[in-house]
Amino acid sequence: MEWLVTSVLIVVIGILILISIFKALFGGGETSTIQKELGKGLTIKCVEDTINTESGEQLGVYKLSMSGTCAVPGENYPCKILIYGVDITDEAIDGPMPIISMIPDMANEDGILMFDFDMQMPYTYTSFEDSSIGMLVPDAMVFPKKGRRKLKIGVGITPKYDTDQAFQQGQTVVFHNQKSYGYLERAERDLETDKMIAELAIAMCAADGEIDKRETAVVRRFFEQRMISRDHDADHKDEISQVLKNTMSVLRSQPLQADEHIHFVIRRIVALEDPLLCQEAYELCVQVVAADQQVLEEEIDALDKIARELQISDALAREIRDRFFTVSMFEKECEDALVDMPPGLSKEEQITFLNREYQKWRSRVTHQDAGIRAEAELRLQHITKLRRELSDGK
Repeated sequence: MEWLVTSVLIVVIGILILISIFKALFGGGETSTIQKELGKGLTIKCVEDTINTESGEQLGVYKLSMSGTCAVPGENYPCKILIYGVDITDEAIDGPMPIISMIPDMANEDGILMFDFDMQMPYTYTSFEDSSIGMLVPDAMVFPKKGRRKLKIGVGITPKYDTDQAFQQGQTVVFHNQKSYGYLERAERDLETDKMIAELAIAMCAADGEIDKRETAVVRRFFEQRMISRDHDADHKDEISQVLKNTMSVLRSQPLQADEHIHFVIRRIVALEDPLLCQEAYELCVQVVAADQQVLEEEIDALDKIARELQISDALAREIRDRFFTVSMFEKECEDALVDMPPGLSKEEQITFLNREYQKWRSRVTHQDAGIRAEAELRLQHITKLRRELSDGK
């Protein structure tokens, strides 16, 4: 009898195995459906659209969404949604090339388009159907070369504390026309554009009627770092030094021409249709203002005008100032300029603006840099004060 029981067990086990194989191949039920969905990966959509900015302007964007199923170890599992992009126009020759993002929150530490945000997966198997995951701003992105570019946008769902592995991922391809020169082409024009930035920076130093040594030190340090990062030769360095020297000489003898010179150089910079160059020029102007550790109301007004002429968006100009200006630089009578709220907003719009600023700075209170953490705490205190004043009707 014992052999009979053993034989029956073997047959039963064999049948169960066959049934499981049959289900997996020809039916599978819910588990099989989930496995099929997981195998497809994520479907990513990148749809061209426009949004209205705080200043009332229309801004072209790519709205991102994802569909698909993701499996994680358990319910309410902490994850990150990682978004990145590469230029694959000339992939057969050069391989994928990085895309530069001029928005720091959408870039890694090297300025390359790559960012993430936290998301809890509610279920072990979570499905998405055209779920919005943010947007890209093509006008704030710089590609390798001018013209029609082929871009690959990728999305990955990773563990929150281990972004080297992915639970699920997907990608899509979009085409974009880069109107300005790309970063590979910029090397050919570096000398001329550096000369323009050098003239603008010295004119900015002279705008208050005096060229301060602290300001010129900032300008020289900017170009020293620039030379190192771009590996320019000695001739390039000598020519920039000569431009700095000549511009200082002219504006020291004719200080009233500084403002006119600023706007003359800006027109030449804008004519090159290079958003990255405009951003670099604006950043240096902001650094010059911050050199003496004091920001005056007239300097804020001047920077506002320069940003408009350089065609820098309000959001980007605010982000650049936040990097170089600290609370301690503002005198009490112009400390409202610290938050740089757009004019003409209703009370409700002002509160919405302050809430966004509050969320931005709250995300920085845990930054690894102690200086950024301290600045974030001070900013939050100031924003809280402004929100309270609005709520009280002041």
